[in-house]
Amino acid sequence: SANWFVRLLSGGGTPANNASLQKAGGRLGAWFYTGATGVSVRYLVDDSDGTEISVARTLPANTWTFHEVKLDDSAQWDPWASGNGTITAANVTLDAIVVERAQTSFDVVIYVDNVSFRVQ
Repeated sequence: SANWFVRLLSGGGTPANNASLQKAGGRLGAWFYTGATGVSVRYLVDDSDGTEISVARTLPANTWTFHEVKLDDSAQWDPWASGNGTITAANVTLDAIVVERAQTSFDVVIYVDNVSFRVQ
């Protein structure tokens, strides 16, 4: 009867197990596919002052969609777990990919592919 939130941990949830990602010009992205409607995705990154969460992007049903966020664009980030909503460190690590949806009585399958990082 409640909305759900699934956190797909990177590196077992330990920042030291993940690659360092450069904030300046950094872009974090992945491909997503679901047959369900109302599914949204976000990224969590471990920053110097806590964890920040990217703004949600709703996925279209039955279409592979690439969702990318800019690490150096404060408009794309909100505070989470002691964070301040802005990436302040020069480098961060990926904490998790988050999938959210309103409660449903049917199973929802989501595919995640090619999680990537680039500097532009």
